[in-house]
Amino acid sequence: MASKQTDGNRQREPDKLAAEQAAERETQRLLLGLVRAAVPPVPRKLNLIGELYGLYLGIAAGNGWHMKEAREKLTLMRLVILQILAPNLSRFGRRNPAFLLWMENWTKRQPGLVNLGHLEEAVRDEIIVLEEKLKANSTDLQSANTLHTLRRKHQPLLSLIREAQHQRNDFDPFRLINQDNPCDSALSQYYTLQKRITDVVRESYFVADDMPGAAPTDPEGFFSQLFSTDRIAWQNAIEQEAETLAGHILDDKSFQTLLDMVSRSPDFISMDWLECLEPYLSAQQLSQIVKTSGLLVRLNEQIQGGD
Repeated sequence: MASKQTDGNRQREPDKLAAEQAAERETQRLLLGLVRAAVPPVPRKLNLIGELYGLYLGIAAGNGWHMKEAREKLTLMRLVILQILAPNLSRFGRRNPAFLLWMENWTKRQPGLVNLGHLEEAVRDEIIVLEEKLKANSTDLQSANTLHTLRRKHQPLLSLIREAQHQRNDFDPFRLINQDNPCDSALSQYYTLQKRITDVVRESYFVADDMPGAAPTDPEGFFSQLFSTDRIAWQNAIEQEAETLAGHILDDKSFQTLLDMVSRSPDFISMDWLECLEPYLSAQQLSQIVKTSGLLVRLNEQIQGGD
């Protein structure tokens, strides 16, 4: 019996190795495809991108993050390409880590070759609509915060994409986007090249009440994006503050601001929204938000209505 088990283990080891090698070959194929699709054939640029990518892989490994998944390596390669070919857009990404998610979302609306002019026009039209809504109702919190995201995030991002497209190197940032191989949503960790503390925290539903508190470095931007109707803005709010909030819960002052906004727009709060913010809330804070928003009552009514 023992001999059969040993033989089985020996057989599984080569099978596992073969699977890992096949996965690595597929990842290399995807990386090569990304570079061919996005990077102009300029040897000096290609060499720089290859060298920087290898350097960053080494730094990440030195920090204990051994990138093995294709999504991780493709995400890192996209950011490296931007750093070399569109440095201003790359710097914008450091302040707004969900920018690639916005670009992915835009490409879903325009399958194939993205028309930047149409995107800019759509954003301008949406801003006009929201401005009119706010004239009629100045207390419309969601409209105000979505307007903030469009003006402070979307429009600057579109301007930087246009700037990158107009360079002589024939680079279009939209060529980095592939709906079949989307980027990692936790983009901030690719700028620090180390896994976030909150990746571990997310494994448990409740955060300990005695964890230290921390305040967002940009409270206005943080809360405006959290209460935007653009769901990717929620992710960007979290990603922007990932380094500050990692391993912390919201401090008392910040949480009170959050709770006041929840009380003003209780119907806005959803399970998806709470899941995004949950790693930075204690069990007590989470309970207060659920109670203030009446979320459980609304969910129960939806269930009863479904019956």
